[in-house]
Amino acid sequence: PWDDDIDIGMNRENYDRFIREAPSMLEKSNMFLQEYSTEKTTPFSFAKVRLNGTEFVDHGNRNVKMHRGIYIDIFPFDYAALSPEERARQFKKIDFWERLFICHQTPDIFVKPDSLYWWMRFIRRRIIHYVVQVVPISVIYKKINTLLRANAAGEISGHLSDKRSLLLSRDINEDIIQLSFEGYKFPAPKSYDDYLTKLYGNYMEFPPENERGGHNPYVVSTGE
Repeated sequence: PWDDDIDIGMNRENYDRFIREAPSMLEKSNMFLQEYSTEKTTPFSFAKVRLNGTEFVDHGNRNVKMHRGIYIDIFPFDYAALSPEERARQFKKIDFWERLFICHQTPDIFVKPDSLYWWMRFIRRRIIHYVVQVVPISVIYKKINTLLRANAAGEISGHLSDKRSLLLSRDINEDIIQLSFEGYKFPAPKSYDDYLTKLYGNYMEFPPENERGGHNPYVVSTGE
Protein backbone atom coordinates (compact mmCIF):
# COMPACT_ATOMS: atom_id res chain seq x y z
CA PRO A 1 0.00 0.00 0.00
CA TRP A 2 2.95 2.40 0.43
CA ASP A 3 4.45 1.63 -2.97
CA ASP A 4 3.87 4.23 -5.66
CA ASP A 5 4.80 2.73 -9.00
CA ILE A 6 4.75 -0.34 -11.21
CA ASP A 7 7.61 -1.68 -13.34
CA ILE A 8 7.43 -3.37 -16.72
CA GLY A 9 9.91 -6.06 -17.76
CA MET A 10 10.55 -7.45 -21.25
CA ASN A 11 12.96 -10.01 -22.58
CA ARG A 12 15.81 -8.51 -24.57
CA GLU A 13 14.30 -9.19 -28.00
CA ASN A 14 11.02 -7.47 -27.15
CA TYR A 15 12.79 -4.66 -25.31
CA ASP A 16 14.95 -3.82 -28.33
CA ARG A 17 11.88 -3.87 -30.55
CA PHE A 18 10.06 -1.59 -28.10
CA ILE A 19 12.92 0.92 -28.18
CA ARG A 20 12.79 0.96 -31.99
CA GLU A 21 9.04 1.20 -32.47
CA ALA A 22 7.61 2.92 -29.39
CA PRO A 23 8.73 6.57 -29.88
CA SER A 24 6.46 7.34 -32.83
CA MET A 25 3.54 5.38 -31.34
CA LEU A 26 3.81 7.05 -27.92
CA GLU A 27 3.67 10.52 -29.46
CA LYS A 28 0.01 9.89 -30.30
CA SER A 29 -0.71 9.32 -26.60
CA ASN A 30 1.16 12.43 -25.41
CA MET A 31 4.03 10.32 -24.05
CA PHE A 32 7.79 10.24 -24.53
CA LEU A 33 10.16 7.27 -24.56
CA GLN A 34 13.21 8.26 -22.53
CA GLU A 35 16.26 6.18 -23.35
CA TYR A 36 19.80 7.04 -24.39
CA SER A 37 18.83 6.62 -28.06
CA THR A 38 16.11 9.28 -27.72
CA GLU A 39 17.69 11.59 -25.13
CA LYS A 40 21.47 11.76 -24.75
CA THR A 41 21.28 13.52 -21.37
CA THR A 42 19.26 10.81 -19.62
CA PRO A 43 20.96 9.49 -16.47
CA PHE A 44 19.29 6.09 -16.90
CA SER A 45 20.68 3.26 -19.03
CA PHE A 46 17.24 1.60 -19.17
CA ALA A 47 14.00 3.09 -20.54
CA LYS A 48 11.23 5.16 -19.04
CA VAL A 49 7.91 6.16 -20.60
CA ARG A 50 7.10 9.70 -19.46
CA LEU A 51 3.88 11.68 -19.66
CA ASN A 52 4.24 15.03 -21.38
CA GLY A 53 3.09 18.12 -19.48
CA THR A 54 3.85 16.65 -16.04
CA GLU A 55 6.80 16.70 -13.65
CA PHE A 56 8.33 14.14 -11.32
CA VAL A 57 11.82 15.31 -10.47
CA ASP A 58 14.29 13.46 -8.24
CA HIS A 59 16.64 15.59 -6.15
CA GLY A 60 19.69 14.12 -7.86
CA ASN A 61 18.40 15.00 -11.35
CA ARG A 62 17.00 18.44 -10.61
CA ASN A 63 19.75 20.14 -12.64
CA VAL A 64 19.83 17.63 -15.51
CA LYS A 65 18.34 18.90 -18.78
CA MET A 66 16.01 16.03 -19.55
CA HIS A 67 12.34 15.12 -19.85
CA ARG A 68 10.92 15.26 -16.32
CA GLY A 69 7.44 13.80 -16.76
CA ILE A 70 5.74 11.24 -14.50
CA TYR A 71 7.04 7.87 -15.64
CA ILE A 72 6.91 4.09 -15.73
CA ASP A 73 10.20 2.14 -15.81
CA ILE A 74 10.78 -0.34 -18.64
CA PHE A 75 13.47 -2.94 -17.89
CA PRO A 76 15.12 -5.46 -20.20
CA PHE A 77 15.43 -9.04 -18.97
CA ASP A 78 18.85 -10.36 -19.92
CA TYR A 79 20.75 -13.62 -19.49
CA ALA A 80 23.20 -14.18 -16.68
CA ALA A 81 26.26 -16.39 -16.90
CA LEU A 82 25.67 -20.02 -15.91
CA SER A 83 28.28 -20.45 -13.19
CA PRO A 84 28.09 -18.48 -9.90
CA GLU A 85 31.69 -17.32 -10.34
CA GLU A 86 31.08 -15.98 -13.85
CA ARG A 87 27.82 -14.37 -12.72
CA ALA A 88 29.58 -12.59 -9.86
CA ARG A 89 32.17 -11.18 -12.27
CA GLN A 90 29.45 -10.22 -14.76
CA PHE A 91 27.37 -8.40 -12.14
CA LYS A 92 30.44 -6.60 -10.78
CA LYS A 93 31.40 -5.30 -14.23
CA ILE A 94 27.85 -4.19 -15.03
CA ASP A 95 27.54 -2.43 -11.68
CA PHE A 96 30.83 -0.57 -12.27
CA TRP A 97 29.83 0.71 -15.72
CA GLU A 98 26.29 1.55 -14.56
CA ARG A 99 27.69 3.70 -11.74
CA LEU A 100 30.03 5.36 -14.23
CA PHE A 101 27.07 6.11 -16.51
CA ILE A 102 25.08 7.73 -13.71
CA CYS A 103 28.07 9.73 -12.41
CA HIS A 104 28.80 10.96 -15.94
CA GLN A 105 25.23 12.17 -16.48
CA THR A 106 24.47 13.86 -13.16
CA PRO A 107 26.74 15.63 -10.64
CA ASP A 108 24.42 15.16 -7.69
CA ILE A 109 23.57 12.35 -5.29
CA PHE A 110 19.91 11.35 -5.00
CA VAL A 111 19.31 12.77 -1.52
CA LYS A 112 19.77 16.28 -0.18
CA PRO A 113 22.89 16.34 2.03
CA ASP A 114 21.91 16.87 5.67
CA SER A 115 24.86 15.38 7.56
CA LEU A 116 28.64 15.09 7.31
CA TYR A 117 28.27 11.62 5.77
CA TRP A 118 26.01 12.84 2.96
CA TRP A 119 28.08 15.96 2.35
CA MET A 120 31.13 13.73 1.90
CA ARG A 121 29.14 11.61 -0.55
CA PHE A 122 28.07 14.78 -2.35
CA ILE A 123 31.66 16.05 -2.69
CA ARG A 124 32.90 12.66 -3.88
CA ARG A 125 30.16 12.50 -6.53
CA ARG A 126 31.06 15.97 -7.84
CA ILE A 127 34.72 14.97 -8.17
CA ILE A 128 33.89 11.70 -9.96
CA HIS A 129 31.40 13.47 -12.24
CA TYR A 130 33.97 15.92 -13.56
CA VAL A 131 36.79 13.37 -13.81
CA VAL A 132 34.69 10.86 -15.78
CA GLN A 133 33.79 13.49 -18.40
CA VAL A 134 36.98 12.48 -20.23
CA VAL A 135 35.20 9.24 -21.21
CA PRO A 136 32.52 9.74 -23.90
CA ILE A 137 29.08 8.70 -22.63
CA SER A 138 28.54 6.76 -25.87
CA VAL A 139 31.49 4.53 -24.94
CA ILE A 140 30.07 3.84 -21.47
CA TYR A 141 26.60 3.11 -22.85
CA LYS A 142 28.02 0.72 -25.46
CA LYS A 143 30.07 -1.09 -22.80
CA ILE A 144 26.99 -1.61 -20.58
CA ASN A 145 24.97 -3.04 -23.46
CA THR A 146 27.81 -5.34 -24.50
CA LEU A 147 27.96 -6.77 -20.97
CA LEU A 148 24.18 -7.14 -20.75
CA ARG A 149 24.12 -9.13 -24.00
CA ALA A 150 27.18 -11.26 -23.25
CA ASN A 151 25.42 -14.48 -22.21
CA ALA A 152 22.71 -15.32 -24.73
CA ALA A 153 23.02 -19.00 -23.75
CA GLY A 154 22.77 -18.35 -20.02
CA GLU A 155 19.82 -18.14 -17.65
CA ILE A 156 17.40 -15.24 -17.53
CA SER A 157 18.21 -13.07 -14.55
CA GLY A 158 15.75 -10.23 -14.88
CA HIS A 159 17.20 -6.72 -14.88
CA LEU A 160 20.94 -7.38 -14.57
CA SER A 161 21.69 -3.81 -13.53
CA ASP A 162 19.74 -4.36 -10.32
CA LYS A 163 21.81 -6.09 -7.62
CA ARG A 164 18.66 -7.80 -6.35
CA SER A 165 18.12 -9.46 -9.72
CA LEU A 166 17.02 -13.07 -9.46
CA LEU A 167 17.57 -16.02 -11.74
CA LEU A 168 14.29 -16.56 -13.53
CA SER A 169 13.23 -19.28 -15.95
CA ARG A 170 13.43 -18.59 -19.67
CA ASP A 171 9.65 -18.72 -19.97
CA ILE A 172 9.04 -16.15 -17.21
CA ASN A 173 7.51 -13.70 -19.71
CA GLU A 174 5.74 -16.32 -21.77
CA ASP A 175 3.52 -17.96 -19.15
CA ILE A 176 1.38 -14.91 -18.36
CA ILE A 177 -1.82 -14.46 -16.38
CA GLN A 178 -4.08 -11.45 -15.74
CA LEU A 179 -4.06 -10.07 -12.18
CA SER A 180 -6.53 -7.57 -10.73
CA PHE A 181 -5.13 -4.46 -9.07
CA GLU A 182 -7.09 -1.34 -8.09
CA GLY A 183 -9.91 -2.22 -10.45
CA TYR A 184 -7.70 -2.90 -13.47
CA LYS A 185 -6.28 -6.04 -15.06
CA PHE A 186 -2.53 -6.32 -15.58
CA PRO A 187 -0.44 -9.06 -17.21
CA ALA A 188 1.95 -10.73 -14.77
CA PRO A 189 4.11 -13.87 -14.69
CA LYS A 190 2.17 -16.93 -13.55
CA SER A 191 5.06 -17.66 -11.16
CA TYR A 192 4.78 -14.24 -9.48
CA ASP A 193 4.47 -15.79 -6.01
CA ASP A 194 7.78 -17.63 -6.36
CA TYR A 195 9.46 -14.49 -7.70
CA LEU A 196 8.18 -12.20 -4.94
CA THR A 197 8.95 -14.72 -2.22
CA LYS A 198 12.56 -15.02 -3.37
CA LEU A 199 12.89 -11.24 -3.58
CA TYR A 200 11.07 -10.14 -0.41
CA GLY A 201 10.46 -13.22 1.73
CA ASN A 202 6.92 -13.14 3.16
CA TYR A 203 5.74 -10.25 0.98
CA MET A 204 2.18 -10.50 2.39
CA GLU A 205 3.42 -9.49 5.83
CA PHE A 206 3.81 -5.80 6.63
CA PRO A 207 7.43 -4.76 7.24
CA PRO A 208 8.35 -2.29 10.02
CA GLU A 209 7.12 1.25 9.33
CA ASN A 210 10.67 2.56 8.85
CA GLU A 211 11.10 0.14 5.94
CA ARG A 212 7.98 1.27 4.10
CA GLY A 213 9.20 3.78 1.58
CA GLY A 214 8.42 4.90 -1.93
CA HIS A 215 9.86 7.58 -4.16
CA ASN A 216 10.57 10.97 -2.61
CA PRO A 217 10.42 13.42 -5.51
CA TYR A 218 11.93 16.90 -5.35
CA VAL A 219 9.12 18.30 -7.53
CA VAL A 220 5.76 16.78 -8.57
CA SER A 221 3.24 18.28 -10.97
CA THR A 222 0.41 16.60 -12.83
CA GLY A 223 0.05 19.52 -15.21
CA GLU A 224 -3.48 20.26 -14.02
